[in-house]
Amino acid sequence: MIECPLHVHRVTIFGFGGATAVVSRATLSAAGQRPPEMTVSWHEKTTRAYRDLLEQVGEFCRTNLARDPETVLDQLWQRLSDAQSSPAMALCTGLDDVETRKLMTTRDTRTATRLVRAGLAKTCALQQLRA
Repeated sequence: MIECPLHVHRVTIFGFGGATAVVSRATLSAAGQRPPEMTVSWHEKTTRAYRDLLEQVGEFCRTNLARDPETVLDQLWQRLSDAQSSPAMALCTGLDDVETRKLMTTRDTRTATRLVRAGLAKTCALQQLRA
């Protein structure tokens, strides 16, 4: 096991819907099936005041998202498409592909917690908790 300072290892556990569902669908979908939520046209149609939001983001953040959201979404889609063949490696979960797919599709918090802890135990020498 590798010792891993917590500030180096990025761990995020999201909810079970919204953006997490879109990222999971994109990663686990058949090749070439881009979720509509990963397009500017979808956001223009469904996100209230989308252009105003981008302007405000641009005022406070120095990010390409406000200047060129289409390219940012294209790059994100490409990374998720690349992850389809081996999500565990692409997402650095510390799990195998079967476990990673289970983590991305479960709605059970105990299963998600168990899988996240297992991944951390393998990648960051996280000690197992006693039962």
